[in-house]
Amino acid sequence: MKTADKTITNAVVTALLVAAVVTTGCDESDSSVVQAMRFYRTEVILPDAMVAVKNGKVTHVPLPGTGTDCPVLVRYYGPDDCNECALSHMRENEELARWAAADKSFYLLIVMAPKDEDRNGTIERVKDMRSSLTVYFDESYYFESQKVIPQSDKMHTFLLGDDRKPKYIGNPLKNESSKKRFMKSLNN
Repeated sequence: MKTADKTITNAVVTALLVAAVVTTGCDESDSSVVQAMRFYRTEVILPDAMVAVKNGKVTHVPLPGTGTDCPVLVRYYGPDDCNECALSHMRENEELARWAAADKSFYLLIVMAPKDEDRNGTIERVKDMRSSLTVYFDESYYFESQKVIPQSDKMHTFLLGDDRKPKYIGNPLKNESSKKRFMKSLNN
């Protein structure tokens, strides 16, 4: 790689890190910057299929966007995240799903990995919602076992590019600036 290319690449990584800290609203910016820097350089491999709940029905289906060039926006709710909080985000997730369906420039992947003792109850709650959203359940704790997603829940929403590395970290619906950065990430 040429020196000029390295300088441009470093500038882009630095800009992405600053954007990640601003987007996530991190109070602990030192550790968040380090987490974001590592995460932007990490390949995130998606499993081929998971248990899914849609319209009150449970199925085992392939994940959207796997094997395509289209970026995947992942909303991950891990075993340490509050299940009630995750369920309360479903309206926001529906807004993201409408955006993804209308724009067709990214897929939305909502993944929940509740603790074993909470799993059945959480699946039942999602079924009862009868949402048109597809919510995937990581019953084998695949994402946890990969140890690639940062612990900070502020980095549990991220856009994967075709290289399987995060192109954007944070919730694009947080504010207009976040939405613009997300759109720019989609176009790059």
